[in-house]
Amino acid sequence: MSEFLRRLARRLILTPNTIRYRIEYRCLINLLSGIPKPLGLLIDVGAGSGEMSARLVEQGFAETAIGLEPDPTNFEYLKKRYARLKQSRCENISVESASVEKEMADLVLSTQVLEHIEDDDAAVARIGELTRPNGLALVSVPHPPEIFPNPGHARPGYTRESLAALFDRHGFQVIRHDYFFVLATLRRLVAAQELGLVGKLFPVGWADRESELPTIERAKLQPYGLAALFQKR
Repeated sequence: MSEFLRRLARRLILTPNTIRYRIEYRCLINLLSGIPKPLGLLIDVGAGSGEMSARLVEQGFAETAIGLEPDPTNFEYLKKRYARLKQSRCENISVESASVEKEMADLVLSTQVLEHIEDDDAAVARIGELTRPNGLALVSVPHPPEIFPNPGHARPGYTRESLAALFDRHGFQVIRHDYFFVLATLRRLVAAQELGLVGKLFPVGWADRESELPTIERAKLQPYGLAALFQKR
């Protein structure tokens, strides 16, 4: 019952996480549009609660998933979320230390992870090892300037150019990219949070100021997030 309530809350209660699942996930599946599905194995590095990768499997974008999450608290949520996925598993470990075989993944997913890692070059090198030739990497990161500085971040984010250069060093090329969480959306989210419980009852769609905007327009509106789809050469 508690997991059912969590899933219901993600759709109805306006919080940073629920709007992330609405807007960032929409951005990710838009980037995957046109890619033949289902892909085979998805590996989610820094999976958190596993919500993003679990949805991709449930909606037919991948057949199975391996979730890698080093944080013990997040890993408990990940285990519960992955328990409903067929032939999928998770490990309480970082991507750098995972014992996953090389060139296994048809798709590697990394959402809001690289900015936390001091040696992001080593992390992307490991992503390259896990990805099969012609396989894909779907990545989201903050886009500078960082509106709300985060002490847990090793850097304030990446531009399209710096992210592309990082992945290019490890044999990936950009297929397409997009932006998400424009300033107008963040302002509405902050306004709702300042109202406490009342603000949480606002419809999630009320805060979503970007659903109809093309990429070129979101890029102009001080987006918090950048997402990109890469293919391994």
